[in-house]
Amino acid sequence: YQRRVRAVSSSLAATAAAAAATPPAASGGDDLSSATVEQIDEKIAAAKQEMADATASMQFEKCIALRDTIQKLEDARVAAEERANAVPDNSAEIARIDGELERIKAEMAAATAAMEFEKCMKLRDELQTLEKQKADLS
Repeated sequence: YQRRVRAVSSSLAATAAAAAATPPAASGGDDLSSATVEQIDEKIAAAKQEMADATASMQFEKCIALRDTIQKLEDARVAAEERANAVPDNSAEIARIDGELERIKAEMAAATAAMEFEKCMKLRDELQTLEKQKADLS
């Protein structure tokens, strides 16, 4: 009986040492700050497969590490989704363009009153360019 207990204990100790020495392949140790949702999903799938394999071979220490890795990957996935859905704050640029539009409209009104239609054509083109820039930012 004691011989069997020692044999099982030795086997478990060897398995634990091997699991501790073998880092999970789908490690979350990578810098995920610029990873896409798709890239992180691939890492999660790989870690889950590795966890299933470790479970089947009763490498529960490795499963613990993989579980923690998967949680970190899922947190990184949320951050990646937020980055993907982030809307840049263009309010300062839009305000600058609005100021330019008002200046050009006033200048165009003055040029029209002075019958400087060549200048009006130039101002019209500038106005259209700025309106397109503003639309692109909105």
